[in-house]
Amino acid sequence: MIRGLIDRWTITPVDTRRALLRTLLRGVWAYPKMKDPDGEVIVPYAVPVAVWEEPPATIGRRAAA
Repeated sequence: MIRGLIDRWTITPVDTRRALLRTLLRGVWAYPKMKDPDGEVIVPYAVPVAVWEEPPATIGRRAAA
């Protein structure tokens, strides 16, 4: 079913795509623009995490919570 989804992506209803992706993804971790310890800017980015992978480490203010 998932293999065929890519071929039929544009004709598959959004609700169906969303439901199928939810079965595969633990979530999407989003990281804001920030500076590393050397002062270099790190651009914002997102990391999709599959259900079979470990979630990424929490950074920033959330790590202290």
